[in-house]
Order: sequence, then C-alpha cells, then structure tokens
Amino acid sequence: DSNPTSHPTLAVVQEQHVRADNKPSEANGRSDSDASESHLTPVNSHQRSSKKLTLLSFRVDRLIALIDSLETNQNLGVEEVLGVLALTRVARAQEYLRFLKSGDAAFERDGAWIATPVLRSIAVAGRTGDMRELRENLLAIPVFRTLATQFGEHAIGSALPLNRFGRAQGTYSALAEITGLGARVHGKGFYSTPTKLGDRQFCEIVIETYEKLRLESDWVTTGQWLEHLILKKGIHPVTAQRQLQSCSEQGLVNRMTEGSTPQTAFDRHTLRVLNVVDGVPCVETVYLYRGDFLIPGKASSSLKLERILS
Repeated sequence: DSNPTSHPTLAVVQEQHVRADNKPSEANGRSDSDASESHLTPVNSHQRSSKKLTLLSFRVDRLIALIDSLETNQNLGVEEVLGVLALTRVARAQEYLRFLKSGDAAFERDGAWIATPVLRSIAVAGRTGDMRELRENLLAIPVFRTLATQFGEHAIGSALPLNRFGRAQGTYSALAEITGLGARVHGKGFYSTPTKLGDRQFCEIVIETYEKLRLESDWVTTGQWLEHLILKKGIHPVTAQRQLQSCSEQGLVNRMTEGSTPQTAFDRHTLRVLNVVDGVPCVETVYLYRGDFLIPGKASSSLKLERILS
C-alpha cells in the first residue's frame, strides 16, 4: 500500500529451518527444540520497508524468570543462564539474549550475561504484577514495540491473523496476553484488548454486557461474560477483573458471585497472566470458566451485577 497516510503494518518473512516434528508449547510460547525464526518488517508512511525485526521463538515464562534472575544478580555465567532457562544447549539460550540485546537490556562480556538499567526497569515492572507496567517497559524491545503498535491499531472484535508470526506466534501471543495487548477466545481467535475506561464508564459497559447475556436466570457464566468483553468491547480479562473489584469497593456496582462444580468442559478457554509469588514474577495459566479467576480464593463461576444508584 503506497498511501502515504496509511498506518504502520507488519510484513512477515518466514525462514524454514524447522523439522516437521517440532511443535511449539501452547502454554508458554514454544518447544525447546523449535529453531524457527520469523521477521517483522515495519512498513511506514515514507518507505516500503526498513530493517527487519527478528521474531525469535522462546518460552515466555522462562524469559520472565531470566529477567528477574539476571537483574537480581546483575550478571550470570552461561551455566547459570542454562540453569535458569532449564536448557542444555547454549544456542537455544542465545535466542533469549538476542531478544534482550535488541533493546539494550543485556549484553555479553567475557562469557557472562550482564544486566543493564533497561533490564532493571523491566524486572521491577514484572515484580509489581502489573501487566501495564510490564508492557510500558518492554516497549524498549523493538519487536515488542512493533507488536504493541499493531495490536493497538487492530479493530476491536476482529481476530488477529497470528499465523503471520509463523512458529513464533505462541511466543508473541503469550507476551500479548501477559501485557494486556490481547487475549484468545477459544474457537474464535485472538483479539486486541486496547480499551481503557474510567470506572463509571466501565461499570455501564459491564452491566450492559451482563444484561445482554442473562436469560431467564439472573446469573451469567463468568467465563462467557469475560469473553464477551474481549470480543465486543476490547477489554482484557485482567482489566475486567481488577476494575470490577475497584468499582465494587467504590460502591459503584453490586457484584455477586455463585460457585458451582468447575466447568472442566471449558478448560481450553484459558488465559496466560503475569503473577507474583513470594516476590518473584511468573507466568500462570488461568481457566476462565472454572470460577476461581474473577475473585481469587472465592468460587465465582456465575456472576450477577446490579447498578448502585447514586
């Protein structure tokens, strides 16, 4: 598209260096044996293409663990790095370093990996457990910055064609989920979740969504409500969870939940989230229909909302 006013888009070139039996890990981005590589080529309003950004395929949970450990120690020897990443091959570990080096977050010297102030900012953000803080600091990584731009410009309710990321799609969909850029709705696709609302406007939208979904009963399935917010409103489930809690505490909405037998039939409806356990950031998979996500520690498989008149 030569239109000088067009938005930046992403062109992907796939390099085929993969054995047919290598399958990526859906939970955290890839399998250890997967050696595929893709590239993102930003296309801007002034030129058809520019320097390609390499899309490396790696496990996002291990990336988060590496960032935390490297910042804590400030430098790690190769064997220590392999231990953190649970790898045996240095070549595989180098993919994590290439990702970090691209944003000046780390470098290699005399056989050791060295942390930089950029890495410290990312690590500190991860330890807050706040996906928005992590996202803002990961923007230092060029390929993540380009990814965030694409997700932010994609139309709400229109599935993103993740196949353009080749075999790295598991890695970058996981990064998108834990940073709030997007979320998957099983059986439908992966969707952008850029919506940011004030509490009062958020309350109006979530109550409206609740009213649309409830039928004869006053209760709606929590997972269905969360996925409807992804599809129709571009609201990330973690945003919905935390902002509904805030609205409830402010007395803007009356939130009632009901427990029932976990709906394991919907166990493929999952979301990868950033969490912090004993001060250490990690990536966890949550089940949207099981009823333990909306209010941690309380069964909440069904939801009822009431507007509180002021």
